[in-house]
Parts: sequence; structure tokens; C-alpha cells
Amino acid sequence: MGDKHSMIPFDEVIGTKHLIHGRYLVTGEAGTGKTSLALQYAVNAQIEDNTCLFISFKRKEARFHLLMPPGKKKSESGPVSFEAYEYGKMISPADFIRQIRAYDPAYVVLDDIHVLAQNWSSKETREFLSWAAGYPKGLLMTSLPASQLKESADMIQKLADLTEALIELKFMPLQNQMQLWLWVPKHPGIIGSSGQFCRMSEQGIRTLKESVTPSIPIRDEKSSKPAQATSTLVMPEILYFSPLHYQRVKRRVEHYNRQHPGSSVRLPEKNITSILEYHQHIMQFEEAKSNLGLLPVDLFKLPELVEKELIHPLDDFFPESAQQAYLDKAIQQCRYRGKIYAVPHIINVGVMAYRQDLLGKIHRTPPTNWREMMECYRILSRDMSPENIAGIGYQGAQFENLSCNLLELIWCNGGDVFDSSGHVILNRPEAVEALQFLQDLIHKHHYSPPDTPFMMESHCERIFLEGRMVFMRSWPRIISQAELPTSHVSGRVGLMPLPIGNSGRESIPIIGAFGYVIPRTVTDPEPVWNFMVSMMTEEAVVESATIGWSCPVIKDLYTHSDVLRARPYYRQMVQLIPTGRLRQTIPNYSVLTSLIKREAHLALRNEKTAQEAMDIISQELHKSIHRQLHIAPIQKAMEFVHEHMKEPITRDQVAKVVGISPSHFSVLFKDVTGQTFTDYLMRVRIEEARRLLGRPEFNISQISHEVGFNDESYFSFTFKRLTGVTPSHYRLNLQGTILSL
Repeated sequence: MGDKHSMIPFDEVIGTKHLIHGRYLVTGEAGTGKTSLALQYAVNAQIEDNTCLFISFKRKEARFHLLMPPGKKKSESGPVSFEAYEYGKMISPADFIRQIRAYDPAYVVLDDIHVLAQNWSSKETREFLSWAAGYPKGLLMTSLPASQLKESADMIQKLADLTEALIELKFMPLQNQMQLWLWVPKHPGIIGSSGQFCRMSEQGIRTLKESVTPSIPIRDEKSSKPAQATSTLVMPEILYFSPLHYQRVKRRVEHYNRQHPGSSVRLPEKNITSILEYHQHIMQFEEAKSNLGLLPVDLFKLPELVEKELIHPLDDFFPESAQQAYLDKAIQQCRYRGKIYAVPHIINVGVMAYRQDLLGKIHRTPPTNWREMMECYRILSRDMSPENIAGIGYQGAQFENLSCNLLELIWCNGGDVFDSSGHVILNRPEAVEALQFLQDLIHKHHYSPPDTPFMMESHCERIFLEGRMVFMRSWPRIISQAELPTSHVSGRVGLMPLPIGNSGRESIPIIGAFGYVIPRTVTDPEPVWNFMVSMMTEEAVVESATIGWSCPVIKDLYTHSDVLRARPYYRQMVQLIPTGRLRQTIPNYSVLTSLIKREAHLALRNEKTAQEAMDIISQELHKSIHRQLHIAPIQKAMEFVHEHMKEPITRDQVAKVVGISPSHFSVLFKDVTGQTFTDYLMRVRIEEARRLLGRPEFNISQISHEVGFNDESYFSFTFKRLTGVTPSHYRLNLQGTILSL
């Protein structure tokens, strides 16, 4: 690998600004560079004046290195050893963890962790996961993708859930060559997800600065029609977490195929067992690379999917008379700009789960506001160690649930995103107090776990179901999960409306839903629709409602005796659902949620105050709306420049054309495009000049005049300033390039 200290900084490669002192998981096939990336992480950690224990599990032997900071020496003499590991004879988790603790490194790298865990029992796997979840410093693990594993696949999926950051390495085509593609599905230092092409070198993995994210056209370039799918591959359920659920779906598919031999459907080859696998399918769909003909999507994304022309409208198949059978909130989420694009699948409403048995001990009813909820935990903590049981759990990791949590608290505290006039009001006291409440639960009152800023749903739910949490913001499915064999709180969990804030008057939850969509890549949606109808028969929906985790979307199921016998809490949920709000009704929601994930997350990590975070969110959201409101006149101005570049053009002239005062036009143009009007005009003219320089019938004087310059000398000066060479040299270089081809 060359000089280890010359390696590219790990944070630079993955695209964030700082090395997270938390948990990473890097997955990829053999040869994609997992070990190289792990070494970069280890070396960077060492340079930060920390020790790093690097453990690599290979097929024939393990390699162990304790890296010390430059200029420091290891205190004990002799080589670093790591006992009791031999290929084919696996060390137990207890011994493994004990030996790591003996070195007490600041960072730990476990390369090819799947090899170590391939013979562990379920109990041993849980032991290791518990240690990994609580490791207070830096931990990076690498593994083959779970889809390629057998014995250790379950552990890798669970590691993916509890890590703050995921990194996937794979080879993808770029300019007719296979290049390494580094994908970051989640990371606390990155808004949303990130991807980039990289290259292996002696210094490890380097970013290809000139590369771009591959663009896959939605439609075939040779035809206006979408490309025909080779087969009707469908995903008719959000998750197949249990064999019972998967077998139900499989049985329905087989029944449909017997009834429709000419238009059969099939399920994905591997049943979906985790959120990560589902999101991989969705990522492929959003990149127009999926061959699925039917899949359920989170409906808050529906406007974006429609704008990108990724899905079919369903008005011809799904008339209003059929829509009457569904909950109003469910149908609302399937509509966009007067058309319907999805069929409701499941619906969710934000709730607060609580331990009925613990509140019973102190003779308290479910609290209705923040103060009462905190008082309940304060009383309970007198007899229980806060180290063993947390008070209030919520999801603070940098993903969508953080936005849901914060918005709910803002609404429950009497705040909002916009006022009645459309002004952003997220930095008013009611909204700031909501974020301050979440921040104080962690850092002031210590009622929420210290790693809450990195908790996703699965991690938070796991703590609650293990009996180590009193209250938890959740979805109704937590009641069903509490009855699973792995739960420690069976029969002891209740649901209550979200508590009201100090300045609030009513409880207002987020309404979430998944719905079936038919991708545009399906040329004939009718057979897919027919299959969807077969999945929505009365027998099928009753069966789904009785074994599913989320609330059903059909009204009659909330009074169906068989359904209520299996899920009695549906009676409570059907009362809560109408009180909720939809995310997609919030203007510029995609911008808002990205800002919350970035700024509110930093506040939860105590890296900025609640007021600072909400000020930035408000300012950036206002700027985004301001830009979008003025995109149309600025686009008109840009089109005018392209059409009239040969003529003398002034700022005042263009401002008059679009109906804006000159001074205001200058501000708007810079705000929308990021450059001044004069700079933009010059760049458009020089770009056209570069094109004309490739045509030998024009001399440089003619080109100068053609792009709006009356002075050839000034044209040459401007051309060199923007391109680095004179027009003559540019033409010579261009001709040389053509001749060499």
C-alpha cells in the first residue's frame, strides 16, 4: 500500500467532513477494495493521535496489528498477539471481546467480519451485536454483501441496522470501462445518500474527481415508449420479515398464476428480510434500473416520482367509486395534481408506545403532555437504575424518522412550518422549544440514551422490546412486534397519542403510508393491475390485516370482527389517523427534510443550539422557496440571452423583458444561478465561440462578431481569461485533437 501516512483521508473518500467516532459497515464483493478502505480508516485514526486495533479475518490466517500514533511506542514489549483464533476454529464472542478490551484501542477495524461469525449461534451473535451497539469509540467492519452469505447473513443485516454509516463498494460501467463505485446509503455527516466513482492506487482508494453519477434514461432514446420489461417481476408487500408473511404472498402469487397462465408474475428471487434490502430495490427503481413491474413505495415521495416520470397514472384503472372503500388519509397520499398514481397498501400514524406495567406500578395513567411524561419517568427512576432502563426513546439518526419526530413535536407544541401567509416560522419559540426538548432529553435530563442521535428505528425498537425503555415514539406496529417470541414485553405495551407540548393545545401526529405503484418501464400496465386487484380481494386483505404489522387502508377492516380479534388496537388507531398530517402537503418538503436531517441532527449531537439549528433551517428553506418562485423569469432571461447573444445585450434590457426592476433582477439572477448576469452572458458567448472554432469556414474575426463582440481584441482577451488559451491556440489544439483521432 506504500507509505501508509500518504493515504487519502478516509473522510475525503466517502464525502463527509469529519471522521465519525461511531460504527461503520463496509460491504462489497471480493476485490472491490474493502480492506484498502479499512486501512485508510485505520491510518487516519492513528494519525489523529489514537491507537487502532486492525484485525483481518482471511481464509487461511488472521492478521492483527495495533497501530500506534506517530512518535509513540507501544508500552509492552514483543509483537502484538491475538489469541485463540485459527481458521476453522472460531473464537467465542466473549473471548473475542475480552481480548479487544485488553488492548483498549480508540478504534477497532474488523476486516471480513462475516468469516469470524459464520459458526456463531444466535445467542453468540446477539452477544457480539450488543457489544458492537455499545462500543463508545470508533468501530469499522467490512463484510461480503449479506445476499452472498449463508451462516452469517443475519448478523450482517443486523449490523447494517445498528451502524451509523453504511458504505457499499461495487464495480459499475463508466465510459465503457468498469470502475469502482462507492455508495454511502446513510451517514451522519451527509444529507441523504451519496455516491461516486473511485480508483484503486498505491495510496488506497481515490475519488475520481472528474466522474459523475451514472445517468440511466427512463425512456429508450430511440423511441418515445418505455423499454419493455422481459418479465413481470413484482414486489407486492413492503417487507417479508417472517416466513408466515412471505408464504402468504407466495401462495397468492401461485394462485394468480394458475388463474392467468398467459400473464404470470413472479416474486424477487430472494425474499426481503430487512429495510436495507428493500431500500436497495427502491434505489434501483429510482435510477430506472429495476425490472420490477409492481412495488410499494413510501408515499411521501410520490410527487418526486411523478415529476421524474417514473410511474404510471392509474385513473383509467382506479375510479373514484373504488377509492371510496379506502381511508381518506390513505387516498390523499396517492394523489398528485388531480391524478391518482398509487393504490394504498398500508398506513401509519405516529404514536407513543409505553410500558403499561411500569405506569401501573406508580398508579399513573398514560401522560397527555411532555411534563407528565417526564414526571412519570422521574418517579420510576427512583427505584430503577437509569443505566438499565431509559426514559424516552426516539429516532435521532440522520434519516426520515428524525424529520417525522421533530415535525410532530413542533405541531404538538403549537408551532408550524409556515404561517397562514406562507412565511417560514420554524425559528419561532414554539418550534425551537420542540427541538430543545429533544436535545435536553439526551444532554440535560439524560432521559434518552446518549447514542440517540445515531438511533434508527430498528435500534430504538430493539431496546424497547428488550424491556429497557419506558416510552418510545413509534408506529402502531410496535404492538405486534411486542408479541413476537423474541420480545421481553409481551402483553405489557400500550399506545397513546403523542404528548402535547408546553405551548400546544392538541396532539398532531405524522401520517405515513405505502402504496403500490406501476413503474413507467412497464409498457402495458393492465396485466400488472389485474394482479394487484387479485391481491386486494376481501379474503386477501383480511388475511393481511390480521398478520401484518401496520394499519390497514380499507375502512371496513376497522369493524371486521376477525381483524379486531387479532388486532384490537386498530379501534384506537382509526380514531387517531384523521387527526394526523401528511408530509407531502408541506411545500418544499424535500428541501425541509434534508435541512432537518442536517441541522437538527447536529443539535441532537450538541454541536449547535436548538435556536441556531432552527434559524439555519428557516433561512435555507426561505431561500429555496424564494429561488423557486423566481426560476421562471430567470429561465426566460437565460433563453433571451441564448437567442440574442449576437446583439448588444444589457442587464437593464433583459430585466425589462422579464418585467423586473434592474436592481432586483441582479439579485435574483445571482441567487438562482450562482453567478452575475454579466458573467453568465460572457460564458454563454465564449461557449458558443468554442463551438464555432471547430468550424474552419469561420475566421476568428467572424466568430467574434457572431457571438456579440464588436472588438476582436476584447474577444481574445475574454476568451483567454475564461478558457486559459487564446482563440487561435484553442483552434490549433482542437485541430490537433481531430487529426490524432
